This record gives sequence, structure tokens and C-alpha cells, in this order.
Amino acid sequence: MSSQLKTAITINDSAIVDGNTIDAADHTTPFGQAEAQFREGQASVSSADTHVKHLEDAILGTAGKVKVTKQDTGADESLALDLDATGVTSGYVPTANGSGGWGWGAVGGGGAQPIDITGTAGEDLDLRDYVYLDESSGTWFKVDTDATPVKCGRIRGVVNDAAILSAASGSIRLIGEVSGFTGLTAWQPVYASTTPGGITQTRPSPVSGGAQVAIVEIGFAVSTTNIVIMPQQLVQYMKRDNALANDATLTLQHHADEMGHKRRASAYIGSSEAGSTSENYGSANQDVDVGLRWNDSTVDTVDVNDTGAPGNIGKNSFSEKQDGGQSFQVDTTSILAELRFTLSSNNGSPTGDLTWSVRADNAGEPGSILTTGGFTPTPSAENTVILTLGQQIELTASTLYWLVLEADDWASFADTTGYRWERSSSGTYADGSAGFFADGVWSDLAAFDHNFYVRTVEDPKDKLAQTFTLASETTLHALDLYLKKIGSPTGTLTVRIETLSGGDPTGTLVDANATGTVLESSLGTSYADVTINFADSFTLSAGTYAIVLSTDRTASASNYVAWGADGSSPGYAGGEMLSEESSVWASESKDAIFALKIPGTTFVETAIIGRWSGADGDVTVRYDDGAGSDASTKTTFKNIIGASADVTAVIEVA
Repeated sequence: MSSQLKTAITINDSAIVDGNTIDAADHTTPFGQAEAQFREGQASVSSADTHVKHLEDAILGTAGKVKVTKQDTGADESLALDLDATGVTSGYVPTANGSGGWGWGAVGGGGAQPIDITGTAGEDLDLRDYVYLDESSGTWFKVDTDATPVKCGRIRGVVNDAAILSAASGSIRLIGEVSGFTGLTAWQPVYASTTPGGITQTRPSPVSGGAQVAIVEIGFAVSTTNIVIMPQQLVQYMKRDNALANDATLTLQHHADEMGHKRRASAYIGSSEAGSTSENYGSANQDVDVGLRWNDSTVDTVDVNDTGAPGNIGKNSFSEKQDGGQSFQVDTTSILAELRFTLSSNNGSPTGDLTWSVRADNAGEPGSILTTGGFTPTPSAENTVILTLGQQIELTASTLYWLVLEADDWASFADTTGYRWERSSSGTYADGSAGFFADGVWSDLAAFDHNFYVRTVEDPKDKLAQTFTLASETTLHALDLYLKKIGSPTGTLTVRIETLSGGDPTGTLVDANATGTVLESSLGTSYADVTINFADSFTLSAGTYAIVLSTDRTASASNYVAWGADGSSPGYAGGEMLSEESSVWASESKDAIFALKIPGTTFVETAIIGRWSGADGDVTVRYDDGAGSDASTKTTFKNIIGASADVTAVIEVA
């Protein structure tokens, strides 16, 4: 703005001189000239006109915002008015301050326009609260990353003008710069905190076994007081279990993704390389097997070896089915583990298998079947049957049982054809006798006994342990056990380090992390070091502790796990091998093979994500709570590695 004005009014008054005589024109002309100049605006008569002086006074009243420059102090004077940008950063623009004034600022970044909207509050909102739009109600709420259910949404912003009471409307900034914060670190990201509506510059990180976290990035700080809000970022929801069991699940809750197609699922496996050995007893010392849930020592055997006229098992001379039987009993209540039958040469040419059964006694005859199975007979030999997991039964001491053999294909045999079960020519077994079944009738052959063998074992060892001694304070990360499987066990092994009392394990972990699991099916059939990584490293003071091994499998004589040990000359000075039966610990007079490891290198690997129904990969994922509900707001991950693992599950939602 500028005005061209004269600085002085020139009036010709030369004719008016003291002592002179003037005419009327000389008297009136100066006043006429002054009147004309007043009318032309070249002189001021009041504070309301546009005289330079009064303009300058009025403009200087806004000092700091307007720059006033008077050009030429002579007769012609120019007044220049500019916005005062002294010291202002290039690109800044004048912006309203919300109180009727204005100032300079890089609003919107580099002078770009911010994006503000008018929103209705669903609860009381404070100035500078970080908020989200609840799309179902159309109202705004404070972001709360650890609420249940999660309080976050696709559209988020900052209350930037003034607090907004519930149900009232106010200004919410979606993109641009917001000031008024304190204690920020410039050029570092800003996240939503666990305080409703709050912010933090510490990136949230999931804690094992803890609640899930949400990583909601707002933007970045440009000073200790100002944040630039960035366009809407993906929200990451994370949850971690550093000892997630095989087939166990992690379920994440997140803001709605109705179609599921905008969700991105990923997972990470925490792994480690065990460090050097701290305490051990080497595998070169192994010379015996110690079975878990299986006892090698025989409690009862019933063994009749006399031979004589064999009994036919197949079809007799009257075209009837004929079975063989033998009653018996054991002296100790124990678990049936093994059967043997001595067969002689065949009668004719029988085919097919034999079925064996152990039956209850019914008034001196075979009664209900207690357990049964089949085997392919070998004539002129002793035939052995090892009972499997589902076949094992407990036999009660001094109780009569029957052992019965039947030919599966007897109906196709010619008369007097069958397998032959050898028997004694005279009664040699005091606790039972032989018999046979023909034409639906059992005949007791009290004067004879079949050649048979029954072996039972006492209640199997429920747990095995090896005590060890640390000479000084030691941090442990993993351990190796020398294990193998016999048959096809399907249980899960649990390994624990426990405290001792009176030399026996107490059942109390030395540390919450001092445990791990292994699938029995993952073991080899030959001995090998099996590494168990603890949930996390932990430190033990000098002293004696116990490695305890157990399984959730029922007892088996053919499908079990063996822990290699030194039974001939156990030489580990820091402890011994123990076993537990019915909650009572006893010495094995052996030393188990083991190695304790200190921490080594830890690292994180990307997990392979597979289909839930396909069961491929490390982790499978389904878009619901794992049971068919909450498909838009929950995602479930399942560990299918085959062992416990440190799993971190991540869901990103727009």
C-alpha cells in the first residue's frame, strides 16, 4: 500500500507584509489555497483522515507483523506496507492462531494447507488427543492401543483447536502440523501410547506371554513441541509367546477388516545357537538304556516249557472250530507286557493268522476278552508277541486269567487241520491248566499245560532325572539329552530343571524359563543329542539341581523313549540318575548322558506361513478367533513346527 502526499502546504502570502496595504484578493487568496489543499487530501485536520502521520501511527500499532517503510522524506513521501517476515523460515505462511490473530508457520509442511475436518466427539476429547473415527456411529474416540476390544480405526487425527465435549463438534486435523506438545525429540517417529489419546516416541514391543501391542505411527516430531501428522499408516498388531507349544495358538484382535483382503499376516521365529558346554556327562559313557514309562525289569513270568502231545488250533475231525486255552495267574499286580507260545509242526496246511486273547475267568472257563491281538504263526518255533500301547492291561495278583489262541481262517481248513500248540504230557503248572474249545463247549484238560510264557512289568517309571552340580554361578540357555525312541511313541516330552530336597526333585522350577518340550515322534531310533532350548536364559547360583524328564503318554512296552545312561561304571561326581514311580523317587545307580549349555547367539527368522487346512509351513493362519467367530476383527496363528517355539505373530491392517 502506498499514498503520494505532500509533506507541507505552500500558501502564497507574499503580499501580506507588515506595513503594506493589501487588497481583498491578497487577503483571501492564501485562505483559498489552503482550503483547496485540504479538500484534495493533502493536509490533515482530524485523526480520522488519511494523513501519512496518522496512517503510520495506526500501522505501527501492529508491530512485529507489518513492516512500515517511509520512502523520501521530502515534499513527496511514499508509505510502503509489507508483512514483516524478518527471521521467518522460507516457505512459511501466515496462519490463524485460533484467537483472532495470526502468525507464521509451516502448516501442512512446507507451507502446504493442512486438512482439518469438523468431527463429533463420542466422548470428552482434550486438545491434542490422538483420536479415531468409529465408523459405525460416525463419532470420534481416543485411540487406546491396549483396550479390549481395541480402540483404533482406519481414520485417525489430532484434536487441534480446542477440547471437544462428548456429543459436541470441533476441529480435528488429519494431515498437517500440530503444535503445543512438550519434550519431543525432533525428527523421530511418534506413536500412539497405551494412555488413551496419548503419544510416545518409544516404539511398542510385545513381551512374551503378555498382552498384544498395537504400533500406530502418527507421524514425526519436527521440534520439541511440534508434530507433523502423516497420511494414514498401516497399524501393526503384535503378540509374542516365546514358548508356544506345538499346535498351540495365538489370537490377535484388531480394528475391523470386513473383507479380510486388506489384512497382512506375518510371523517370526526367535532362534538361538547354544553356547559352550557348562556341565556334562559325555555320550561315550553310555552303555545302558533307561526307559521312560517302561521298566525293563521283569516282575512276573509264567513259563511252562515241558512238551508233549500238541493241541490242534483250527478245525477238528468233526468239522468244528477248535481253539486252545490255558489258565494262569501272576503273583504281583503288574502290567502285561509280553506273550510267548511254542508251536510244533502244523496239522495239514493251515493258512492265515492266529488271534490271541487274554480273558477273564468265568467259572473255570474263558470269559470276557480283556485284551486281544493277532500274529502270523511260525510253526516249530517259539512265537513272541510284545503288547502295544493299546493292548497292555493290568493283571491282578492271584487272579485266574485265560490265554486263548484261535485260527482266523479255520472255516476254510480241511478236517483235522490247524496249527498246533505244544503242551506238557503231564500237569506241571500249579496255578492253571490247559483246555480246548470244540462244538461250543470248553473242555478242561486238567492233566495238561500248554507251553507258554507270560511276562509282566511293574508300574512304569513316570519320570527320570539326573542331578548335577554347578561349581559357580552360571547362566543357562539350553541343554542336550541323549535320547532315542523305541517303536512309535506319540507323546510330548517335558524337560524341567528343578530344585532338590533331600536329594530328590521337588517339582519346583529353578526359574520360570527352565523348561521345554520335545515331540517323542521327532526322535530318531538311534541315540542322538536332542537340544531343548529354554524359554529364555536364566542364572543359577552354585549348587546342585535336577534335570527332570517326563511324558504325557500312557505306559507302553513297545512304544516309549529311552535315555542313554552309564550303568556299568557311572562316573559323574556331581550327581546321579533317579527314577520316579507313584511319586516316590529312587536311585538308578546310573548316570544319564546330558550337557548344559550357556547362551550363544540369538536371532530372529521369518516364519513360513501356511494354510490352516493345509498344515504346511511353520505357522498356519486363519481369519477368525480360531473357532469360526469374529472374522473381521480377529486373526489366529497356530504353531506347526513340531516343537515349542518363540513365535511373534503380526497383523497389519489399513
